[in-house]
Amino acid sequence: MKGFQYLVLSGICLGTMGVFVKLIGPEVSPYLLASIRILFAAALILIFLASERRTKLLELRRGDFHIFLLAGLFGVVFGFGFYIKALTMIPVAQAVLLVYIYPIATAVLAKLFLDERLGKYTILALTLSLLGIFFIYGQGADLLASAEGSMYALAAGLGYSVFIVSMRYMEKKGHSFWDAVFWPLLLGGLMLLPLNLTDRLVFLPYTDTVIWLAGMVFISTFLGYIFYARGLETVQAKHATIIETLAEPAAAIFLAWLILGEVIPQYIFIGGLLIILANMIVRLDLEEDSHRKRI
Repeated sequence: MKGFQYLVLSGICLGTMGVFVKLIGPEVSPYLLASIRILFAAALILIFLASERRTKLLELRRGDFHIFLLAGLFGVVFGFGFYIKALTMIPVAQAVLLVYIYPIATAVLAKLFLDERLGKYTILALTLSLLGIFFIYGQGADLLASAEGSMYALAAGLGYSVFIVSMRYMEKKGHSFWDAVFWPLLLGGLMLLPLNLTDRLVFLPYTDTVIWLAGMVFISTFLGYIFYARGLETVQAKHATIIETLAEPAAAIFLAWLILGEVIPQYIFIGGLLIILANMIVRLDLEEDSHRKRI
């Protein structure tokens, strides 16, 4: 039960991201915000491992550098950077639900690059996910106003999927969880910095802004990963993903309603349910694979 509680706490922490971005507002440009979040998170992970004398887990092998670089580019620049960009343009519920196409995209990429099975449940989940995207992206009255933000959210979801696949690949090669997370964060955070030249370089150090920034770095990122790692100590990864799939969107949407007063339109609610259902269904292929291996 303790592992389950850690994973729920992780989902809640990760779900606070949208609220913090909205509270920070235009005082910090999106890519600068993403850069601050990622680089500080990498530093906090390093401090955490050093406090437990586990920095030896951070093993950067020369032959694997290009994989870390790829994970940093897609998973961090596209995944984290574009997600924050989307949050500045569209409601939290819309952004977080569109990003959750990443488990489905991960299944497809795992088939292409890791030779993992793409079963009938995954195909069904992909269909439901696309239908959910149609409801969220194509049914709103403010389609033109939200189209660009929605595209950023979808691109972020695809970026996350590359990040997850690269983590699986690294774990298969013997890398630790922290190893597979730290280096892409560090490299991706550095790659995010030049993107600030394409955006408005705004950083007004108001007291409230600094507080929300600190909350985003410590709660939304650092604690989110710490609780997730603790949860994986007692809960299998395939079950942990299901818990996160339910906990993070629910927390993000509830907090956006509670703190920001955002209301979920019917089309986003229906599309979100379809995407979450798709994430539940895609796990059935994992269960089937596990059963076949046991046989």
